[in-house]
Amino acid sequence: MDLGSLGTLTVSDDFGTYRELAIGARTAFVLEDAIHEGDRREAYAFFRLLGYRFNHGDRSDARRILHWAYDFKDTEIESNRTLRALTVVARRFLAHRGLPFAFLERAYANIALYGDVQLAHDDGDVWTALYFANPEWDLDFGGELFMYGEDPSVAVAIQPRPGRLVVFDGMIPHRAGVPSKLCLDPRITVAIKLRRSRDDGATEER
Repeated sequence: MDLGSLGTLTVSDDFGTYRELAIGARTAFVLEDAIHEGDRREAYAFFRLLGYRFNHGDRSDARRILHWAYDFKDTEIESNRTLRALTVVARRFLAHRGLPFAFLERAYANIALYGDVQLAHDDGDVWTALYFANPEWDLDFGGELFMYGEDPSVAVAIQPRPGRLVVFDGMIPHRAGVPSKLCLDPRITVAIKLRRSRDDGATEER
């Protein structure tokens, strides 16, 4: 999937090869090269310098277990070419698959360091598009995205490969893996959540 020039937001509708994962009765999709290789370092530098706050919890029953996150304002999504591109790719992919959505509910970045704690949770009635922002990632760095089946047991572990975008049903229980001690850079992901339509009508974007 070649996005071409992100400066002018040239985004392709040809999604090429992507993987579809069945997790119980729900589905996840793994897309490669969501951001052009030449733009990944610049994008990572932007995400790394955001004003993260230690106030994001995964579940209501564990309010004291927090991690670092940054919520994007609508104006930031429009003004930053990487955020704009990721949002367009997520919307176009869902439309390509005939999966209805209503509107962009929220977009934010997560930062994880060795020793942090992440909890299993679901995102609710949304489609979540999760972008792995690190421009380099070694297999021994860990940090996989874990998705759970109905057991519950780990159904799939998705490596945070550079440029990879995972689009999945927000009701799938999942957990962000923290990086290993070998990883000297923070693991950064960008989450875009699109509220699902409750009917089969046309999508409405905002």
